[in-house]
Amino acid sequence: MKKKWYTIASLLLVILLSLSCNFSRRITTGQTLVPTTGLVTTSATAYATESPVESAVPSQTATPSQPRIPPASGPCPEFKNGFVTFSPEGISPRSVFLRIGSKGGGPVVFWWHGMGGKAENVLIGLGQDEISEITAQGGVVISFESDPAAEGEWFLNTTDRQDDLLVADLALACAVQEKQVDITHIHVAGFSAGGKQAAQMAIRRSSYVASVVLYSGGLFPETMVPHPPYEDPGNQFPSLVFWGGPGDIVVANNELAAHDYYDFVSSNGNLAIMCNHGRGHTIPPDGPAAAWRFFQDHPWGISPEPYLKGVPPEIPNYCLVNP
Repeated sequence: MKKKWYTIASLLLVILLSLSCNFSRRITTGQTLVPTTGLVTTSATAYATESPVESAVPSQTATPSQPRIPPASGPCPEFKNGFVTFSPEGISPRSVFLRIGSKGGGPVVFWWHGMGGKAENVLIGLGQDEISEITAQGGVVISFESDPAAEGEWFLNTTDRQDDLLVADLALACAVQEKQVDITHIHVAGFSAGGKQAAQMAIRRSSYVASVVLYSGGLFPETMVPHPPYEDPGNQFPSLVFWGGPGDIVVANNELAAHDYYDFVSSNGNLAIMCNHGRGHTIPPDGPAAAWRFFQDHPWGISPEPYLKGVPPEIPNYCLVNP
């Protein structure tokens, strides 16, 4: 029996290697390793499918029992809908756009906008219906205005300065203090330059980020910009990564950035769902619903991976699980 198992495993490994060879230069559309139809529930642990994908998902190691929330490095402003100012110690005050509900105890979702964008772009990036669901659950949506001094919109796109993350740290500490948010549901997303920043945050703040969604984001090749250090490599946070095909080029080649990100996080054992929507440099229409479903299904340190045996219908059928 053991010999038969090793034989099957070897064949699967050969098949996977042949499919993923030189993946960082390959485009894949119109196919999926897991079906997205015929699912009878949206429970994070009870998706049904006829084609399990256990061989496509890495084994997960133990993660810390709780996320580590940074202490507040400055005063907490009144939490209200609209713009508020956060003043972390040692850096200039920053304007942050909030969406909150009347109660607390829900998820936190961070948003980083693209080049030349505004914090209010979160209403498009995450979707107004999805934001309404987040706030109805007692959650907080946190979207940032960039510092004009930052080249590439966010400091970490061109330097090692962590000013933007210090603002995020304070905003999170205050959300915990003011709204008693669910610290097992802290998520991050971003588009374009903000997608690179979201990738940086997920890795550099892996001590508290549960999962991440990138639109035309990722990492630059390490020959250009050193890859960021994991704050907690034991937290194998999952990623949902969208890009728009070979034409997704604005300043950076976002197809290559997505693939470089995939190579980096998958080498740590992290799950990554790769989605080439083929529409160029944009957020696809099915992106916000997919992102919100993905966040709901991936709280901190979830195990076993809920998409082992299938994915919910909100995840587009052009997406590949750990291709």
